[in-house]
Order: sequence, then C-alpha cells, then structure tokens
Amino acid sequence: MRIIGCDLHARQQTVAMLDTITGEVMKMTLTHEGNNVREFYCKLPRPVRVGIEATGSMQWFVNLMEELGMECLVGHPAEIRAAEPRKQKHDRRDADLILKLLVENRFPTIAAPTRVDGIILLGGSIDPGLSQARGQIALIAAAGRVTETAALARRFPAARVVISGGDPSIVPASLPGAIPGAVPEAMSEAAATRDLLVELGVPVERIELEGRSRNTEENAVFSLAAAQPKPGETWLLVTSAMHMPRAVGCFRRAGWADITPYPVDYRTSTTIGTGLGLLLADDLVLVNFATKEWLGLVAYYALGRTDALFPAPG
Repeated sequence: MRIIGCDLHARQQTVAMLDTITGEVMKMTLTHEGNNVREFYCKLPRPVRVGIEATGSMQWFVNLMEELGMECLVGHPAEIRAAEPRKQKHDRRDADLILKLLVENRFPTIAAPTRVDGIILLGGSIDPGLSQARGQIALIAAAGRVTETAALARRFPAARVVISGGDPSIVPASLPGAIPGAVPEAMSEAAATRDLLVELGVPVERIELEGRSRNTEENAVFSLAAAQPKPGETWLLVTSAMHMPRAVGCFRRAGWADITPYPVDYRTSTTIGTGLGLLLADDLVLVNFATKEWLGLVAYYALGRTDALFPAPG
C-alpha cells in the first residue's frame, strides 16, 4: 500500500509517499501543469491512501482521487498544525507531517457529506450592471464562490442549486416597467451568476434564483423561503471564508439551524507568516475586508440579525 502526505497548493503540491511493504519514503514536488498530477497518480500501484489539508481549491483534486479509485482523506488545517511543534510553515515538512499523522492513525479527518440535497450560493462575485452593459459576465471578487459551486454541482448531480443575490446598491437599478425599488430578475446578480454557472456546465434546470436580497440577512431569509428544505435534507452554504461566520449566523437566526457551512475563497494561509513582503496594497485590501467583517459581526449581533457575536461551527 502507498500512503501519501500531500501539501496541496494552487500551482503545485509537495508529496511524501510511504511504501508500506518496503518502508521506502519518496519525496517530490509536482507542478499542476498539463497532466503531471494525473499521470503520477495513475502510475501508482493500488491501494493508495492520500491525506490533504482542507482548502477552498481542493475539490478538483478530491474529484481526481475519486475518479482514480484512491482513498482521499481531508484533514482539519488547525488540528494538523497543532500536531507540529515548529510553527514556521514549510511545504516539505507539511507533507511529512501529514504522512506521519496518516501512518500513526492520528490524521484529523473532516467528515464530508456523502449526500447533498441542495447548495445555497451567496452573491458577491459578479457586477450585474457591468455584466449587462458589456455583454459578458463581469467577475469582481470572490470568484471561488462560483467555481466551487460548479464543482459541487458536478460532484452531487442530484443537488438543487439556489443562487441568492439581488442588487446591493443604495439605489437599485431597474428596467422600464419594473416596480419602483424592486430589482428585475434580469438585472439581479443571481441571474448573472446563473448564466456563468450554465457556461461552466451546470444544467439550467437545476438552478433556482433568489434575486431580491440586498444584504446577508436577506440572503438568509429569502433563501430559506426559496429552498423550503425538508427535514433530514443536507444543504451546503457556499460563501467566502471571511464572510462565513456572519452568513451562518444569519441563516441560523432565520431558522435554518442545520445548514452546513462550506467556506471557499480563502484569503490567508493556515499559519501567520513572519516574512516581510512588498505587496503592501494587497495587505491593506485584506485589512479592509477583515475590518468590514468584524464591524459587520458586531453590527449584525447588536441588531439581532445573527445568533451570536462570532457564530461558530456546530
């Protein structure tokens, strides 16, 4: 049997592989170019067990392992990091740590749902007005929300997909003949996002729109009304990791207590870096996003829109 600790990144992965028969350990780095990854794993004798940390961009790799008939375990990043006394992140050492935890049967696996009945995708990725004006989808931020939803829709082909997002501007756009103050479906972010999902291969008949919401609280209230989940169903809530605490707090307050958070679009690593960089503008943007979310958490809790100051998983 081959047991593999894999430190997965967007453009490459570092692998530490143990052959349990010979005791030999092989270490290497694979770039995600062409068919490098597929060819490497296809050549391995079965059985194979692979461990990775949970990330927002892991789904393609999980799907590949499933296609190749390989066991892929997804681990909790914080618990994996807690097992390493040295806090400085290093790709090869991370792969070694994952392999060690797998071999010692201490790998902190995250339980992934085997059945998903529906997916709630929150807006925030597309500018509907700009999309309509230019005749093409205008992605402005948080594209991971859309791409991961497309991947989930392929993984769970029976799941309904509900897109929640209207026009968040102070003075909403409207079309001739529209009700004053209302957002026409053709102008809603939900409609623009639907068009992009269809281009990414999601059948249009699986997609349902909620195009009235203008903030996170309305996302929760209107999505619940649109989805009408049945008892025992499993629904995933897809939004950016930074936005997830406020979003899940709103959904619980709205009455959807058992919705499953599925954070994507991560902006930080699992460790705090100590090196100095030159991307000051990017760092300031990150500070701006974080400040907005912290203020949002406080304001929403004070207004009774969330069920806790900092809603936690559970």
